[in-house]
Order: sequence, then C-alpha cells, then structure tokens
Amino acid sequence: MYTLFEQVIRQNRYNILGIASTLAPMGKVEGHEYIALNPRRVDHDLGSFKINTLSGKWCEFATGEGGDDIISYCAYVQGITQYEAAKEVSQITELPVMKSQSYGLPSKEPRVDNSNAARKIWHECKAPTGSVVER
Repeated sequence: MYTLFEQVIRQNRYNILGIASTLAPMGKVEGHEYIALNPRRVDHDLGSFKINTLSGKWCEFATGEGGDDIISYCAYVQGITQYEAAKEVSQITELPVMKSQSYGLPSKEPRVDNSNAARKIWHECKAPTGSVVER
C-alpha cells in the first residue's frame, strides 16, 4: 500500500502541466517546463517561476525556493501543508485516493513471525554428506 503522497504523485505524473496551470494560471510552456507568474509575490514577468512537466521539480529562481514534486509545488503556491496539498491535488484532478492511516509515513504490512518455523527447518536439516564442500 502506498502512502498518500506516493499515491498522489503516481496518479498525477502525467498531469503535472494541468495541475500547475490550474494553480498558477496565465503561464506558458517552453519545452518541458511550465513558466508562470508566482502567485505568492508581486511578479510581473514570466521567467523565474518554473516547473518541469515531466518530473514535477520546480523552482522560484528569484527567491531560491523549490521542490521535487507537484505536491510541494501546490503547498508552496497555496501556502498550505504538504498533507493538505496532497488532498488538494487529488481534488483538482478528481482522482480518488485510498484511505491510509500512515499520513505520509511509509506503510507497514503486518509482519508474520516465521522464526520458529525457520529454526525447526534448520534443526531438521541433515549435514550434507558427499557434497562439494566435503571433498
């Protein structure tokens, strides 16, 4: 099971441009980059606020801020937490996200203790006779 963040990033890896242009409209595409005015500051010229539409990595070159995915981009633009941004991105794209109690922490499957079974098999093993090791 994936964490909320992993789910949102996986589900939206091909929709980065759509999400970025929804969050920061009136931008333009150059190659694999979406360039927009930064809604967090007074910005009159395109050029310093960019997101890579393939990887989701983004940077605000005027301030040095940046991130590695569409969730951190949304959190920055909206001024919200990463968790709130993950939910926001899901709402923008209208993709359902599985409920998870991990809240961004790696999910842990229930562990089965097989140590007793392993010990039993180990003790029942016979010494290899006639093996390459003995020769």
